[in-house]
Amino acid sequence: MGGQQVPAVILGDLNVNLLECNSEQKAVERYLIKEKGYTQLIKDFTTHYCSLTDHIYTKVVHLVESPGTLESYYSDHKPIFLCFYSKV
Repeated sequence: MGGQQVPAVILGDLNVNLLECNSEQKAVERYLIKEKGYTQLIKDFTTHYCSLTDHIYTKVVHLVESPGTLESYYSDHKPIFLCFYSKV
């Protein structure tokens, strides 16, 4: 790709609560953030149990307009979303 960075996003329920300091949380942080250079965009809890197990990672934060969560009445998880800036 000639050094050009392809916009990539890793997202979903990784079953690792980022609000809890434990070996799983440290492993995800070490691998995705420190080794691979991704940024985790969701900072608040994503379940009705006040855990953050639904993650969004990207290396192209400058292209992101807004990440967030929505309310869900059919699941104990909040849907996560990501909006990119559009070229108009």
